[in-house]
Amino acid sequence: MLQTTTAMPGRGPTRRIAPTRRPAWVYRTSSCVLLFMVLAVSIGGCSASPDWERANAERIDSSDTEGWDAIAPERKPRSWTGGVSAVASQRPSLPNARLQLPRVSPDGRWVAFLDIDDEASPASAESVVTGRGLGSVSLWLRGIDDEGIARNLAFGHAAWPTWSADSSMLAFISHDPDTGCALGLHDVGANRTSRLAVGLKKMLTPAIAPNGRRVAVSGYGEIADQAVLFIVDLESGQAMPGPPPTLGGAQLMPVWIDAQTLVFVELDERGGGLMRWSVGQDRAEPVAPLALPESIFDAVHIHAGVPFPVSPDGRFFTYYAPGRDCMTWVDLTDGRTLALETGDRAGTWWNAQWFLVAEDGRLVLVSSPQSSETSGGQGGDASIAEDRPRMNLLPGQWVPLWADADQQSMLLVGQGDRADRFSFLQLWVITK
Repeated sequence: MLQTTTAMPGRGPTRRIAPTRRPAWVYRTSSCVLLFMVLAVSIGGCSASPDWERANAERIDSSDTEGWDAIAPERKPRSWTGGVSAVASQRPSLPNARLQLPRVSPDGRWVAFLDIDDEASPASAESVVTGRGLGSVSLWLRGIDDEGIARNLAFGHAAWPTWSADSSMLAFISHDPDTGCALGLHDVGANRTSRLAVGLKKMLTPAIAPNGRRVAVSGYGEIADQAVLFIVDLESGQAMPGPPPTLGGAQLMPVWIDAQTLVFVELDERGGGLMRWSVGQDRAEPVAPLALPESIFDAVHIHAGVPFPVSPDGRFFTYYAPGRDCMTWVDLTDGRTLALETGDRAGTWWNAQWFLVAEDGRLVLVSSPQSSETSGGQGGDASIAEDRPRMNLLPGQWVPLWADADQQSMLLVGQGDRADRFSFLQLWVITK
């Protein structure tokens, strides 16, 4: 259960979260769990006390000594003999508001999450677009391994928590009916939250530019399906219009490629398209057609389980295609698309060569198009999507929120011991 505590000096209102027990499977032997991981980096030169030891992680043993030991980025994916060792640490559980998944900071230190009062009615999926029905939805921030203290950033009417690239700022949308729709900005280091009203009646899908000076949002007045992009200058507080519509439908889901350029989704009756636009340009240029629903209320969920849509090298854009029930990669250099397997509904990038995928009953690692191209393969050919090398990582329904190949670690959420709780797990994988 969650308990609200009094404010701490200099920290604002806090919330204490009761620690959870480690699930029994963490202690099981090799007969229960088989974990093998491809590592693009070795562990040579690690300190005497690595992160997983400081976290008191429990080892997950495997009796199968054959696995994928290490596949260098320049090699074609193939099976290797050798073993890996995986250790797991159960982090304090998180509320499940059944609205939007928690968001982990790019440095893997913080997690922002929504919560809802126990006695309040659940918010509908449309609330993140309309802003209505979010009165009981609050926003909190907590350290990944913090056993109990969470910062309150908004007591209600909150949606769309979004991190800056350097993890110093968290942006969100505040739909307070008394003060109007505003952009919420939380300075993590200073523990200070501010609201910036920019004259837009409704806002959604914010994205902070890499330099932290601008925020791209989708905004509208009365009709959600007429939403268009705006660029908010954080220094002046002004919102300037983005590119005019090309396809005629809503513009949403902006993702910055660099400090000046972003890609975004524009809808139409044929599925919409991925567009690229740089600040100051007259019009956006099309990148590739997409397989999306016509309505913003359905299309807004394409990144619900994809916390980092663009690959680390900036080449591939990832989205979930509802009609195909799978995620799809779009090559930003030439517009080629590569659909993953049916049932691949969530995931995040491990590095430029590998992608973590959440299936119905397991977490797997799948090689990205770059892995084939470096060996002469046709990485963008959709016909070979089902032939891409895959490796089982963990059984069960786990969704990756964050992964870092350099740290050899990932953070996952799964169903908790109650319907309104997420289990929160961190894995480290180490080559033998």
